[in-house]
Amino acid sequence: MTCPFSTNAQLAAQLDEANSEIENCQKLLQKAAHENVEFAKDADRLRTENESLNEELQEARAMIKSMKGTHEEKTMDEALSPKAKGSENKDIDSVPENDSVDPLGVTLSPKQEQNTDQGVKDLSKDTSTTAEASDSKGLTQLSEEYWSTEVTILQSKVEELAQSLAVKTEESREMEKSLEQRTTELGKQKAEHDEKMKKMKAIFAAANKNLNEYRQSIATKDTEIEELKAKLENQPTAEAPTLGQSEEQAQIIQDLEADLKNQSDLAASKLGQMESKYRQSHAQLEKLRQEYQQYKQRASLLLQQQQEAGETSDDSKIRELQTHLDSIASENRSITKELQETESKRSSVESELQLALDQIARLESTIEISHRQERQQSRRQSDLERSLKEAQQERQSAESRFASLQELREAESQSLRQELGGTTKGIEDRLAKKEEENTELHRILDRTGDELAAAKQEIQTLRDLVSGSEAHSEGSVGSKAMASPNNEQDYKGPSQLSVTTTTLAPRTSFSAYEQDSPISRASSAMSLSHERQPVYSTLSDLLATKPFVERQPFQDAGVGLGLSTNSTPTMAPTTAALMATSALNISKEREYQIKLQHLTELLNESEAGHQRLLDQEKVLKEEIRSLDRAERRQNLNVDYLKNIVLKYLESTDREQLLPVLTTVLQLSPAEVASLRKRSAPASTSSLVLGGLFGGSG
Repeated sequence: MTCPFSTNAQLAAQLDEANSEIENCQKLLQKAAHENVEFAKDADRLRTENESLNEELQEARAMIKSMKGTHEEKTMDEALSPKAKGSENKDIDSVPENDSVDPLGVTLSPKQEQNTDQGVKDLSKDTSTTAEASDSKGLTQLSEEYWSTEVTILQSKVEELAQSLAVKTEESREMEKSLEQRTTELGKQKAEHDEKMKKMKAIFAAANKNLNEYRQSIATKDTEIEELKAKLENQPTAEAPTLGQSEEQAQIIQDLEADLKNQSDLAASKLGQMESKYRQSHAQLEKLRQEYQQYKQRASLLLQQQQEAGETSDDSKIRELQTHLDSIASENRSITKELQETESKRSSVESELQLALDQIARLESTIEISHRQERQQSRRQSDLERSLKEAQQERQSAESRFASLQELREAESQSLRQELGGTTKGIEDRLAKKEEENTELHRILDRTGDELAAAKQEIQTLRDLVSGSEAHSEGSVGSKAMASPNNEQDYKGPSQLSVTTTTLAPRTSFSAYEQDSPISRASSAMSLSHERQPVYSTLSDLLATKPFVERQPFQDAGVGLGLSTNSTPTMAPTTAALMATSALNISKEREYQIKLQHLTELLNESEAGHQRLLDQEKVLKEEIRSLDRAERRQNLNVDYLKNIVLKYLESTDREQLLPVLTTVLQLSPAEVASLRKRSAPASTSSLVLGGLFGGSG
């Protein structure tokens, strides 16, 4: 968007330039009018001089006519012969009676081939004829001398008049040359004026363009104001603008209104100046048109007089004057044509000025519309200020509610921390106890393994002894056995030994991790050990348990199996002892296996409990960190966060902004790693918003 301030400055500069061009055109028009006035004055002066010459010629003709009349009267009185009377009548008839116009407008005879010199010669000839008729009288001779003197004087006057006419003709030629020069200069000035009018058209086009851009900027500002109003209406209470921001917006609006008012005043003043200059130019054009019409009339009159005067001059002067008049007529026609072109150009300029006035009227309407928009904007601003005050009041109430909720949350957080601290301490104590039990179980397991290996070795040794003695005592042992049924029953003791085994309690499911909160998981983990009731509740009970069959010395083997040492004296003591020892070893091996299995289960259960406690400790620590991060996020600046998130979403190198985003949102390492992996804006936005409003801690 174009800045309205720079556009207005350019528009003012272009208007000043247009005003200067109009002033120059007015000066040129004034100069042309002044030159036309001077030319009209010269033409009037030339016309006056021609009229004075015509008057002098008329006076000379009247003098000649009066002299002729006086001569005729004297001749009639003095002459006695009829020839003199006839000559006098002839002289009287030879005087021209019909008048015409000479080259400068003086009336002459209609035939226009005779001139004043020829008339004077005819008059002198008639006078000489009359003098010949009256030779007898001296008075006639004296009159001839007198009239010859008068004719000479008149001829000299005519020559002087002819010389003055030649001088005036030369002056007329010089004036024609000056008129031609001025016409050329006027053509140049017209060309310059046309060029300047083209520039003015371009300036007006640029001004229209700037005005359109200014209208667009005003529309943009109105759109921005509407957006701000909508934003203020739709903005939640927690994100309402502060008082400083509203004051800044009000100041910006006031500045815009003042700037718009200044621009409107400037445009109005420029418009008034242009209108006044247009009126002056129009008046000058009207005056110039009137002077031009007067000049045309005077030129046509002068041309007519010159054409009529050319008929009464001599042949050479007639041809010269006709040629001169033709050239003047052609020049006048060219000047008339140029003036017509100037008139057409003036009409085009008037049409362009009318268009400019129409544009100015449209600008005035636009300015009026902008004034109405300003008034509407002021009303909207007052509404916005009122709504802003209401929003501020709502924000204050929301801040008070937020402060109370914050205090309540801090109290809950403190109590939760205390509870977590006690729970963590109990879990650590239990964890230490379990580690001690685990160590003891490992020690018992090692010792039991050693004993089991020794028992296995002893059993193998006994088996070797039994297999070696069976070959020697097979027959005797069979007969003795058939003869002693009681011993057989007693010998069944080892096979009927019942080893009391205990069944382990069923395992409970370790689904405590699926609880909702860390406190419930910790409580379920602590109650897990109470739900399970094994046979050996503790390690001390397992160690205090007596074996089912204690080890008996070889000499007490028979008693332990229910056999009397005196029952069968023939029975081989070695075989019976070996069999009793084998049965005892088997029972002991079973007992050791049961203990080993139970110890293995206890060890696995202890390791599982230990791992579960470690997981609980990890979960509790992570929950504490999450609460700490959530507490640090309470005083977060939302505008600052908005700017950071926008820059993060718009930036191509997001790795540089990731530490800042991590610090502001207090993200966890897992969330940071997830941000590094994810590049989609939607996932990043959801994760950032989740971190802001306590989604994952």
